[in-house]
Amino acid sequence: MSSKYVKNKSIEEKKKKIKNNMIEDQLILLTAIFSARADSTNCKSLWSFFHGSDELFDIICSLWPELDDPTKLQFLFTPLEKFSSTDNKNPQALLVELLETDEQLIPMVEMDSDTISQRRHAISKHAAEYMQQVTPYDRIKFSTSRGERLRKRLITSNELSDQIPMQYHPVWKVIIMEDDQLSKWIKGIVEPLYHFNKRSNNLIKIKEFENMDPLSVFDMFLNTVDENPDAILRKELLPYITNGDHHERFLTSFLTTKNFPLNSNYNFEIFDQLIMNFGTRDQENHNFMEQFRCQCAYIAFINGPNYLKVGTKFRLNQVLSRVSEQTSVGNIGITVATLLNYSKLTDTIFRGYQINDLYNISQDDEAMQESHFTLLSRKCLETVTNEETTIRELKELLNDDKTSNHAIFSRLSKQRKLSIIIEILLEFGNFSFLHEFIATYQYKVNEDVLEKYFWHFFNIASSGQRYKKGLVNAEKLVKLLLEENPSKYRHLEVLLDVTKDVFDYSIDWGRSVPFRPSHLLKFKEDPFGLISLLLESNRKLYKDIRTTYSILQKLLVAFEIAKQGTTETEENLVKIVILHIDHSLVNMDFQFAYENTKDLLKKKKIDDYWPTILQVGKFVDPNWLDEETPTEIIFLQLEILGELLEICPVNEVEAVASQWSALELELLTRDLIKDPYSLEKSSSFGLIQNGVSNTIASFLSGT
Repeated sequence: MSSKYVKNKSIEEKKKKIKNNMIEDQLILLTAIFSARADSTNCKSLWSFFHGSDELFDIICSLWPELDDPTKLQFLFTPLEKFSSTDNKNPQALLVELLETDEQLIPMVEMDSDTISQRRHAISKHAAEYMQQVTPYDRIKFSTSRGERLRKRLITSNELSDQIPMQYHPVWKVIIMEDDQLSKWIKGIVEPLYHFNKRSNNLIKIKEFENMDPLSVFDMFLNTVDENPDAILRKELLPYITNGDHHERFLTSFLTTKNFPLNSNYNFEIFDQLIMNFGTRDQENHNFMEQFRCQCAYIAFINGPNYLKVGTKFRLNQVLSRVSEQTSVGNIGITVATLLNYSKLTDTIFRGYQINDLYNISQDDEAMQESHFTLLSRKCLETVTNEETTIRELKELLNDDKTSNHAIFSRLSKQRKLSIIIEILLEFGNFSFLHEFIATYQYKVNEDVLEKYFWHFFNIASSGQRYKKGLVNAEKLVKLLLEENPSKYRHLEVLLDVTKDVFDYSIDWGRSVPFRPSHLLKFKEDPFGLISLLLESNRKLYKDIRTTYSILQKLLVAFEIAKQGTTETEENLVKIVILHIDHSLVNMDFQFAYENTKDLLKKKKIDDYWPTILQVGKFVDPNWLDEETPTEIIFLQLEILGELLEICPVNEVEAVASQWSALELELLTRDLIKDPYSLEKSSSFGLIQNGVSNTIASFLSGT
């Protein structure tokens, strides 16, 4: 083969290639024209001929009228193998065929090759630049090129109108059967955005929406108020989360107490709809469900009180019930079942509390829990109108039939809680309910507690009268104590008895305060001082030695100075008689003083009381005539002083003898026959006549 032949053949091939390139450029120009005309048939042929090249897609997509019927572009998103083959068709033949459809096209493509080439490159450059507005979307990797191309078409069309993308539904429903990632993009981007724009009258574009931070999208969807929260969740938020794989971001960064304050009915309804719909949209993400429920329970726990300012407890409980009762509430160590139990309790014994308050109490230390328990028990027992209801409320407070998981006062033992309630009942003096409560819980009250409240009622009693509440309650407690240990607490029974005896008389306390039962205890070291006070406050009481002696005996037992049965001693009686003699003299009753002194002188161990006996021997009544002692009484006083000389201390004999001498001297001055100071001339003579006569007779006879 000659070199000339080879050279000629090479030239021929080069010319042929130039010619084919020119024809290809002409076909590209025709593609641009047909695209602008929305000529689906001819564009489809060219699409097949060029094997669906990116260049051709950009030209068609950039020049095709956006408002035209989207189904006419179905060929762009159809696999090439489904086309009737045109790729083997001669380019020249295809060009002729296309030009024959419209002779007006001939001038548009019949020109020199350089011009045609320049126009082809200008069109391609324009198309490429136009399509650059569609930036890559890294969050989704489409399974097919058709999915990526449809995304580009929707984004470019969306720039003209928000309605256009949804019109491509017939197109994408075919593609998504082969491209699941396109399905996720449509359901997670296109459809949620369309629904949001439509309800909010916004004009957010797809390319803008794609680049938004998920947290901003969550906030935009949920905080753009709509009358149908359910639709927001089902058509916007949940499809966006599910198809965009935003579960973790939503749960960790957005599902918070801050974003769901529950302080409005709208926010609460969104929260409710979220709980109802979150788990039903995507069962594949079940790993997030427990975290979701846990966080929702925590939000309801923290912000539930906010909602109760605008809504009802019923609705709050309804929302909590949608979450499994076994679900943990955040990481605070309780479950939804516990929250529901707390809510129930706030309707009864914990009325006025929030569920947060009950949880906080359950976390307090023992001292704080005891303080709260005491406060609630006191509130429950202040007015017992229905014992059955009160028993039921106390049962809830004691929490004796609940698991430890629900226990509010977990740091208090049952015995301690029972003890607190018992003490409150004792303090309130509600003994009828106390007996029923003790029987219900088979509780044995500690003696120390009973004694403590005995003294409580005794000390607060305003009076010792038998019907007064303070002493009545103290008496009931004494009965309980006597059942436990009669010998140990008998003195308390006697204390109440003597209190009633004492308060049968008036007492001049002299301290600008009324005398109260508790004041008796001030005489614990000096019971005779109380007898003296009684005698001072009651002028006629000095005549009743039996009464004061009985009171003294009871005081000695009550103050545990002596045991019962050992108080009736001559010494005690002598001390009482001495007090009565003293007060009889104060009340100018010489006869009483004389008679009891005579009896006293018959007793043993009276040496210490000689001053009182001496006072009887020295007594002068200012009411006597000329304040002179009646002659008969001088004889009686001489008798008393004579006996006193036998018992008085040696160093006091002179004083007694001196008084004796004075009386004797006085007698020597009296005219016993015409005695103006004789009692016979006094109205009092009859009162002591017998004693005086006997004494004078004995005195005159020297016996």
